[in-house]
Formats: sequence, structure tokens, C-alpha cells
Amino acid sequence: MFLREVMGLTLADQELEEVEDHTEGWLVGLRLLGLSLQECTDPRAVLEELHGSQHYILDYLMEEVLRRQQPSVQTFLVRTCVLERLSASLCDAVLEQTGSQELLELLEQANVFVVSVDRQRRWYRYHALFAEALRYRLESTQAELVPALHHRASVWYAEHGQTTEAIAHAITAREWSWAADLLEQVSALIWGNSEHARVRHWLEQLPAEVVRSRPRLCLAYAQTLFMVAPYTTMERWLHDAETALQATLPTPTNETAEPGAFPPSERQERDNLLGEIAAYRAIITGYYLGEGHATLACCQQALAHLSAQNLLARAEVAYAQSLASHACGDIVAAIQSAREATALAQAAGDTSSTILYTSGTAYSLHLHGKLHEVVRFARQAALLGTAPVGLPPAMVCSAYIFHADVLREWNQLDEALELVLQAVRLGEQTETIVMLYIGYTVLMRVYLARGEMDAARSAFQQAKELLAKTYSPYRRDVYVIGDWVQFWVASGALDRATHWAEELAQSARVHSPFAREREDVARARILLAQKMPTEALSLLEPLQVDAEKQERWSHVIEMKVLQALAHHMRDEEQKALTVLAQAVQLAEPEGYIRRFVDEGPQIAVLLSRLREQQRKHGPTPYLDTVLAAFRQDGTAQERAGQRTTAQPLLDPLSARELEVLQLLARGDSNPEIAEVLVLSVQTVKSYVCNIFSKLGVKNRVQAVARARALGLLSEEPSTAST
Repeated sequence: MFLREVMGLTLADQELEEVEDHTEGWLVGLRLLGLSLQECTDPRAVLEELHGSQHYILDYLMEEVLRRQQPSVQTFLVRTCVLERLSASLCDAVLEQTGSQELLELLEQANVFVVSVDRQRRWYRYHALFAEALRYRLESTQAELVPALHHRASVWYAEHGQTTEAIAHAITAREWSWAADLLEQVSALIWGNSEHARVRHWLEQLPAEVVRSRPRLCLAYAQTLFMVAPYTTMERWLHDAETALQATLPTPTNETAEPGAFPPSERQERDNLLGEIAAYRAIITGYYLGEGHATLACCQQALAHLSAQNLLARAEVAYAQSLASHACGDIVAAIQSAREATALAQAAGDTSSTILYTSGTAYSLHLHGKLHEVVRFARQAALLGTAPVGLPPAMVCSAYIFHADVLREWNQLDEALELVLQAVRLGEQTETIVMLYIGYTVLMRVYLARGEMDAARSAFQQAKELLAKTYSPYRRDVYVIGDWVQFWVASGALDRATHWAEELAQSARVHSPFAREREDVARARILLAQKMPTEALSLLEPLQVDAEKQERWSHVIEMKVLQALAHHMRDEEQKALTVLAQAVQLAEPEGYIRRFVDEGPQIAVLLSRLREQQRKHGPTPYLDTVLAAFRQDGTAQERAGQRTTAQPLLDPLSARELEVLQLLARGDSNPEIAEVLVLSVQTVKSYVCNIFSKLGVKNRVQAVARARALGLLSEEPSTAST
């Protein structure tokens, strides 16, 4: 109101939030900012530079506030501005003097932009603009003091067990050796942790030669790159870790000493580090390359070095063994190893690793055909990740994805869409590339099931671009190629699918039997689309036998449904019904629906005939449910076609987003929308952000105007909320 009615300025909601964050409601600050905005034709340019060095605000704070203080107080203010929070002990350490408590209390009583942040008045902070003005003053008048001030702060924080703050100040002070010492203290705790991004940022600020000289930091950096970087990058840092560790071998002190001899404690520490490097190499070899034998060799090397007490590294080995079993297709062994990894991580007290391994168990159970168990494990992982305050660890992303895929399989498409969108947003925040491209692939499958082809195409393109960043042919084949072939066929791009099959025939096959199976099933789909059922059957039948032996029932169901289609094309109706009945028998206990519906109307015809046969022996509730889903699917496809026509957007709004948009246009606040739609306020905020992104706008006013121009809103009159 002040900016609009007194200063004559109109700012968007997002711009007003920025003003509030910086001025903290300080009226004089608003007045000074308003003067700057009045003189500028581009408000965004001023807001982007909104800090204590902006000239009106700087002049006021320096002339009217700082220079009115006694010289000793001025010194205190300027030299403690390097601190985010202030306590008497910390200020005494930074200033190398005493008496800070009295000064802090005096400044607070005098209302000199000092705010107490606890009831005991032990901790304080400066007003945001005042702190920035003081830092500008310090840099311009006593720049040579800045590193020393930060170093003293770092030492104080380290002595008081606050390592995060100690590291941040050490890096700002450019005390590289000291910062590296501190990082080594926390590096063993970061594997799988939600602090990956922060630790990676710290390590990237250190000179590369400092990191490469310390094997523990090389390993830590490789670990922070999990899911966000190519395999080759991580392997290079593991090699650097081994090189640095080799360089630490001691020089013999006499003629009888053995070269490379260590005292027992140092030898054990070095062996453990060698084991941890091998364990992590096993993880990324199994995760990115899918080479079972190479992964197991790394596991054996790790176990030869790791102590029995190193539970977290042993959990990595167990999970790597699960990945190796996956590569060989042995799903029962994979589940057993993943559960062992989870138990070890829990015993080690590492929540993030527990989340990762629990999610891995959920994925293995999905292949095993145990959909209800998948949901149970995915919920456990998500609960572990969301219980603490703050952003969930990156690993929660995978739990959401696997849960969403089961919901899609059960034809609960609205719930699946909401959950996978949460996963994608979380993946984008944490830059987990591997899970992001899997998430976008599942999102594509959900949109395909909803009949929203434009949205499916957008998700497919996102997945394709992300996949290119992983440099992993194994993950391409295992996780997405079958889905991509389905998308190409559904979108009329059979030529693209055919081109992929031709490229595959001319290239070297991947080592993993599991990956080769997924490729061959994708090839069978292409052959069916080309009306070549005999060739498809010759691929599918031996694959199905192997999948049954390894109890990968999800794949067995898929293969039997495809075989039924092939027999149907060959006019072998009884064979088609026989193999389809076997698929139904396997699918019914876990409630599979989309596995049948996604294969199209020919399967609906066969299921109807199968139901006629089975009704002679009693009710067929499961077949009734699946066939009802076919009818619902046709209606949904029709509605989606209408929505797509009405939405000339690259990424159309979902049905839920349209509901939120309608309430936005009515003038409802986020809490009001949450109440109407029975959602959390945070979920509503996510929907609003998604709407802004899809419409290409920055605030509600622009969103409503854009939506009206596109015809996305009903003609109901707006009833702006008070």
C-alpha cells in the first residue's frame, strides 16, 4: 500500500516479496527504495541490485546510523558484519577482545538494526540491508582484514562443533588447507546425504590440486556426484583418490623396515579407505554400467579391506551386490541383497542411505511383481525422507517415482500424476539427473495413459535430453527403451522405433543379460507394430522362460500379453486366450490394470472372450474391473483430446492444474485453494508454480490474463476473495 499509494509504484507479487525480504518492513528503506524505482525505467534492474550498497540506502545507513555511533561501536559493527549470526563469545573471538555482550545489548536497546533471535538474548543478527551496507563499508575501507575475520570465525565455530559454519568461513577466508581439514571431518558422513549439493559446492571452491592431494576428499567429491554426473567423471575422481592414497605411503626409516609399512592403526585406516573406494566403485559400476561380474569383483575387493565395524561401506557392498544380481536378472537375490543393505545402513544410523536402499528394494519388488509391497517400501522410504525439517534427500525422488508407477499400473492416474510431478520437482531441485530421466519417463507413461499426447511428448523430450547427460547405455536400455518404443508406436513414429532397432542390430550388445532382455522385448513390440507376429514370438518365448525361472513376474505378465497379441494376429485364438489367461492369473493378485489396457483394443477383445469362457465357472470380478478400465480409458482419451485442442501449450495443464487455475482466477489465496481442493498449502504452491511455468508467466495476474487469452477458464464471473 505504501509503495502504491504514497510512492505511486505498482509491483508484481513476486517483486513485492523480494522487497519485503530485503527491507523487512523498514519504512525508511521502502521510501529510499521507492526513490530509486521512480528514477528507473526498469524496476527489475533495481530489484536485482537491491542490497545495502544501493546508493540511497547506503548513504542513509552510513550517514544517519553508522557515523552517529562512537568509534568503538563503529569498529564493532563493521568488523562483525561478516557473521550471519552474532553471539558475545563469537564476536569476542572475531574481534580478539572482550565486552561484546554489553555492546550487543546496547545496540538492541538503541534499535540500531540489531535483532535478537532467541529468548535468552544470546544470539543476534543485523537487519539484512544494514548487514549488507556494513559489508560494503568493510570491503571498501578495510578489505585486508576480511580474510582474518573469517578465519577467526571459522576457528570459533570449529571449536564449538559447528562444522558447517566453520567450513563456510574457512572457504571465504581462502584458508584452503584449514578448509580441507574441516571437510575431511565431515566427508565420511555425506554418502547419500541431503547435503550433497552443499558439500559438492564447497569442494568445487577449493583449488583442484588441494582436493586431489587428499584421498578422502577425492572419494567425497565422487560421492557427491552420484546421480548428477556421468560415470566417467566419478571414476576419474576414484582413480585420483587411489593415486593420492598411494602417495601417502611412508618412507622406510631404516634398512630393515619394509617399504610402505604402517603402524597398525594407520594401516587399518588406510585399508578402510581402500575398501570404501572399492565399495563406491562397485555401486557406480552396477548402477551406471550394469556389469554384474565387474561389480562383484569390486565388491570382493572392498570386503577384503573393510573392517567389520564399517557398516556403512558394507551396506554399499550389499547394495552393489543387489545391482549385480539385477544385471544378471536374478531378482530374488537382488531383493535379498537390497534388504541386507537397508539393515546395515539402519544399523549405521545413516538415514539417507537407508532411503536409497529401501527404494532399491521397492524397485526390485516391482520386477518381482509384488506391487503392494512396492507401495509399502516406497512409503517407508518417503517417510524417512520427509520426517526431518527441510528438503527431503534426493533419494526420496526414486521412492516417489516407483510409488507413482504402481499407482499408474492400478489406473489411479490422478494420484500417479500428482506424485510423479512431486518427484520431478524434487529431482530438479536436487539435480539428480538419473532419477530425473526415469521420473520424466514415468510421467510420459502417465500422460499416455491419460491420453494427453502433447504432455507425453514434452515429458519424453525432457527424458531424452537428460539421458544424454548420463553417458550410460545400460541405464538407457534397462529403464526406458521399452517405454520409449511404446511412445513412438503410440505417437505414430514407428519409423523412429524401426530406426532404433536397426541401430541396435549394428551395435555391440550390452553385457547385462537383463538389459539385453529389455532390448529384445522392445524389438518384439516393434515387430508386432510391423505386423510380424511370428518373428515377435520367436523373440518372446525364450525370454519368457528365463524370466519365469528368475521370478520376474512383472516381465512375465508383459511378455504373455504380447504373446497373446502375436497369436491373435496369427488367427490362433485359442493359443491367444490360453496365454492371456496365464497372464491374468499372474496379474490378478496384485491388481495389474494398465499392463493390459496400454496394449490397446485387441487385448480388450481377447479379454472379453476370456471372460465369456470363465463366467461359465463363476463371477469374474477382476476381468470386469480390467474391461471397465478399457471403457474409462476411451472416455479419458476423448476428454484429453478436447483438452489438448483447447490448450495451445507445449506442456498442457492437467485437470488438477485447471482446477487450481480456476480458483486463482476467482481470487482465492493458496490456503483457500487448499481448503477447497482438500490439499496441503505446499501442494497448492507447487501447482501454482507449475501453472506459471507452463503459461510462461511470473505472477497470478499474468497467469489469469494468459489463461483467458488461451480460453482455459470458464465464463463464470470472478468473485475476488477478501
